[in-house]
Amino acid sequence: MWVEGEAFSIPEDGSEVPSETRAFFRRLADGCASLGASLGLQWAPFGLPVDSLTVDRIRSIEDKGAATAVALKDMGFKAIEVNAAGFNQGELFGSRFHNTRTDEYGTQSIESRARFVCETIAKIKDACGSDFAVQVLLDAIEENDNLDNNATLMTLDSQVTDPFSKAMTVEESIALAKLFEKAGPIPPISV
Repeated sequence: MWVEGEAFSIPEDGSEVPSETRAFFRRLADGCASLGASLGLQWAPFGLPVDSLTVDRIRSIEDKGAATAVALKDMGFKAIEVNAAGFNQGELFGSRFHNTRTDEYGTQSIESRARFVCETIAKIKDACGSDFAVQVLLDAIEENDNLDNNATLMTLDSQVTDPFSKAMTVEESIALAKLFEKAGPIPPISV
Protein backbone atom coordinates (compact mmCIF):
# COMPACT_ATOMS: atom_id res chain seq x y z
CA MET A 1 0.00 0.00 0.00
CA TRP A 2 1.18 3.51 -0.77
CA VAL A 3 0.70 6.62 1.35
CA GLU A 4 1.08 10.07 -0.14
CA GLY A 5 0.74 13.56 1.23
CA GLU A 6 1.97 12.84 4.76
CA ALA A 7 5.70 13.26 4.26
CA PHE A 8 5.46 16.89 5.39
CA SER A 9 5.23 15.58 8.95
CA ILE A 10 8.62 13.86 8.64
CA PRO A 11 11.56 16.27 9.06
CA GLU A 12 13.63 16.14 5.88
CA ASP A 13 16.79 17.31 7.63
CA GLY A 14 17.31 13.98 9.37
CA SER A 15 16.29 15.33 12.78
CA GLU A 16 14.12 13.32 15.13
CA VAL A 17 10.60 12.59 13.93
CA PRO A 18 8.07 13.99 16.42
CA SER A 19 6.80 11.26 18.76
CA GLU A 20 3.16 11.65 17.70
CA THR A 21 4.15 11.28 14.03
CA ARG A 22 6.34 8.26 14.80
CA ALA A 23 3.49 6.63 16.78
CA PHE A 24 0.96 7.26 13.99
CA PHE A 25 3.16 5.86 11.23
CA ARG A 26 4.24 2.88 13.35
CA ARG A 27 0.57 2.00 14.06
CA LEU A 28 -0.19 2.37 10.36
CA ALA A 29 2.74 0.16 9.27
CA ASP A 30 1.99 -2.46 11.95
CA GLY A 31 -1.70 -2.49 11.07
CA CYS A 32 -0.93 -3.04 7.40
CA ALA A 33 1.60 -5.78 8.24
CA SER A 34 -1.01 -7.56 10.41
CA LEU A 35 -3.18 -7.79 7.29
CA GLY A 36 -0.32 -9.05 5.12
CA ALA A 37 0.42 -5.74 3.43
CA SER A 38 3.61 -3.71 3.23
CA LEU A 39 3.60 0.05 3.36
CA GLY A 40 5.45 2.62 1.28
CA LEU A 41 5.30 6.39 1.09
CA GLN A 42 5.45 8.62 -1.96
CA TRP A 43 8.15 11.28 -1.58
CA ALA A 44 7.17 14.08 -3.93
CA PRO A 45 9.36 17.16 -3.56
CA PHE A 46 7.58 19.84 -5.55
CA GLY A 47 9.90 21.10 -8.24
CA LEU A 48 12.04 24.15 -7.72
CA PRO A 49 13.26 25.84 -10.93
CA VAL A 50 16.03 23.48 -12.05
CA ASP A 51 18.14 26.15 -13.71
CA SER A 52 18.42 28.20 -10.50
CA LEU A 53 19.63 25.36 -8.25
CA THR A 54 23.26 25.10 -7.24
CA VAL A 55 24.83 21.65 -7.21
CA ASP A 56 24.99 21.87 -3.40
CA ARG A 57 21.24 22.60 -3.27
CA ILE A 58 20.53 19.68 -5.63
CA ARG A 59 22.50 17.34 -3.41
CA SER A 60 20.73 18.64 -0.30
CA ILE A 61 17.36 17.75 -1.89
CA GLU A 62 18.70 14.26 -2.63
CA ASP A 63 19.87 14.03 0.99
CA LYS A 64 16.37 14.97 2.18
CA GLY A 65 14.97 12.05 0.20
CA ALA A 66 17.42 9.70 1.90
CA ALA A 67 16.65 11.16 5.36
CA THR A 68 12.93 10.68 4.72
CA ALA A 69 13.55 7.06 3.68
CA VAL A 70 15.57 6.37 6.85
CA ALA A 71 12.76 7.79 8.99
CA LEU A 72 10.21 5.68 7.12
CA LYS A 73 12.23 2.49 7.51
CA ASP A 74 12.62 3.17 11.23
CA MET A 75 8.81 3.39 11.48
CA GLY A 76 8.21 0.06 9.73
CA PHE A 77 7.76 1.14 6.13
CA LYS A 78 9.18 -1.19 3.48
CA ALA A 79 9.49 1.24 0.57
CA ILE A 80 9.58 4.77 -0.75
CA GLU A 81 8.40 6.05 -4.10
CA VAL A 82 10.35 8.90 -5.67
CA ASN A 83 7.72 10.91 -7.54
CA ALA A 84 9.54 12.13 -10.65
CA ALA A 85 6.38 13.11 -12.53
CA GLY A 86 3.98 16.03 -12.76
CA PHE A 87 6.10 19.10 -11.88
CA ASN A 88 7.97 17.32 -9.08
CA GLN A 89 11.74 17.78 -8.85
CA GLY A 90 12.76 14.62 -10.69
CA GLU A 91 10.44 15.38 -13.60
CA LEU A 92 11.87 18.86 -14.02
CA PHE A 93 15.41 17.46 -14.28
CA GLY A 94 14.30 14.86 -16.81
CA SER A 95 12.39 17.30 -18.98
CA ARG A 96 14.08 19.08 -21.87
CA PHE A 97 11.31 21.66 -21.63
CA HIS A 98 11.99 22.64 -17.99
CA ASN A 99 15.71 21.90 -17.79
CA THR A 100 18.17 24.04 -19.75
CA ARG A 101 21.20 23.36 -17.57
CA THR A 102 24.50 22.64 -19.29
CA ASP A 103 26.32 20.94 -16.39
CA GLU A 104 26.17 17.32 -15.24
CA TYR A 105 22.43 17.76 -14.43
CA GLY A 106 21.56 19.20 -17.84
CA THR A 107 19.81 17.65 -20.80
CA GLN A 108 22.80 16.94 -23.03
CA SER A 109 22.43 13.20 -22.36
CA ILE A 110 19.85 10.82 -20.93
CA GLU A 111 22.32 10.05 -18.11
CA SER A 112 22.52 13.75 -17.17
CA ARG A 113 18.74 14.02 -17.20
CA ALA A 114 18.52 10.96 -14.92
CA ARG A 115 21.31 12.03 -12.56
CA PHE A 116 19.14 13.65 -9.85
CA VAL A 117 16.84 10.64 -9.51
CA CYS A 118 19.69 8.12 -9.81
CA GLU A 119 21.73 9.89 -7.13
CA THR A 120 18.65 10.04 -4.89
CA ILE A 121 18.04 6.31 -5.33
CA ALA A 122 21.70 5.53 -4.59
CA LYS A 123 21.60 7.65 -1.42
CA ILE A 124 18.41 5.95 -0.24
CA LYS A 125 19.87 2.48 -0.91
CA ASP A 126 23.11 3.41 0.84
CA ALA A 127 21.21 4.70 3.89
CA CYS A 128 18.48 2.02 4.06
CA GLY A 129 20.05 -1.09 2.56
CA SER A 130 19.15 -3.19 -0.41
CA ASP A 131 16.06 -4.66 1.26
CA PHE A 132 14.28 -1.28 1.31
CA ALA A 133 12.40 -0.88 -1.98
CA VAL A 134 12.64 2.28 -4.06
CA GLN A 135 10.02 2.83 -6.73
CA VAL A 136 10.02 5.71 -9.21
CA LEU A 137 6.96 7.36 -10.71
CA LEU A 138 7.80 9.09 -13.98
CA ASP A 139 6.00 10.67 -16.90
CA ALA A 140 6.09 8.09 -19.64
CA ILE A 141 5.16 10.59 -22.33
CA GLU A 142 4.57 14.33 -22.18
CA GLU A 143 3.32 15.14 -25.65
CA ASN A 144 -0.23 15.75 -24.46
CA ASP A 145 0.75 17.26 -21.11
CA ASN A 146 0.50 20.92 -20.32
CA LEU A 147 4.26 21.41 -19.99
CA ASP A 148 4.16 25.04 -18.95
CA ASN A 149 1.50 24.44 -16.26
CA ASN A 150 -0.69 27.04 -17.95
CA ALA A 151 -3.71 25.02 -19.03
CA THR A 152 -6.23 26.26 -21.53
CA LEU A 153 -9.18 24.56 -23.13
CA MET A 154 -8.12 25.81 -26.54
CA THR A 155 -4.60 24.50 -27.09
CA LEU A 156 -2.78 21.39 -25.94
CA ASP A 157 0.99 21.64 -25.73
CA SER A 158 1.20 18.90 -28.32
CA GLN A 159 -0.15 21.43 -30.79
CA VAL A 160 2.53 24.02 -30.03
CA THR A 161 5.78 23.43 -31.89
CA ASP A 162 8.47 24.32 -29.35
CA PRO A 163 7.10 22.53 -26.26
CA PHE A 164 6.09 19.55 -28.38
CA SER A 165 9.60 19.16 -29.76
CA LYS A 166 10.96 19.10 -26.19
CA ALA A 167 8.38 16.66 -24.79
CA MET A 168 9.48 13.36 -23.26
CA THR A 169 9.02 10.40 -25.56
CA VAL A 170 8.22 6.81 -24.64
CA GLU A 171 11.73 5.78 -25.77
CA GLU A 172 13.33 8.36 -23.47
CA SER A 173 11.18 7.23 -20.56
CA ILE A 174 12.28 3.63 -21.12
CA ALA A 175 15.92 4.75 -21.14
CA LEU A 176 15.38 6.71 -17.90
CA ALA A 177 13.66 3.73 -16.26
CA LYS A 178 16.62 1.49 -17.12
CA LEU A 179 19.02 3.97 -15.51
CA PHE A 180 16.82 4.21 -12.41
CA GLU A 181 16.78 0.42 -12.12
CA LYS A 182 20.59 0.26 -12.33
CA ALA A 183 20.81 2.88 -9.57
CA GLY A 184 18.89 0.65 -7.20
CA PRO A 185 17.20 -2.58 -8.18
CA ILE A 186 13.82 -3.09 -6.60
CA PRO A 187 13.82 -6.08 -4.22
CA PRO A 188 10.70 -8.12 -3.55
CA ILE A 189 8.79 -6.72 -0.59
CA SER A 190 8.01 -9.14 2.21
CA VAL A 191 5.93 -8.49 5.30
